[in-house]
Amino acid sequence: MPALQRCAAVFRYSVLRLEFWTSPGGGLRNWLRLNVGFALLIGIPAVVLVPIISILLGQFTHWSHSLVEIAENLLQFLLLSWVVVAFVTALPCFRRKSGRK
Repeated sequence: MPALQRCAAVFRYSVLRLEFWTSPGGGLRNWLRLNVGFALLIGIPAVVLVPIISILLGQFTHWSHSLVEIAENLLQFLLLSWVVVAFVTALPCFRRKSGRK
């Protein structure tokens, strides 16, 4: 065997011996398989969905900020129009009281 293949075979053999030494019945392999499967089950959707959710939340904050500005502008317009209407309706009353018609 070439040197690289021998190194890979020795490494594989060492890992398999370590696994057999820690868990002769194969419980470690099952535990790792279960945890890797669970990590993939949780990790892949998280990697795919988290950026989409963060973009949507960013857009939601932008839209909510815009809606607050719209509401403030409408409120200012209504208050200003009420002041103008009150002034226009009160002006003839003040003219009558001052003696002018």
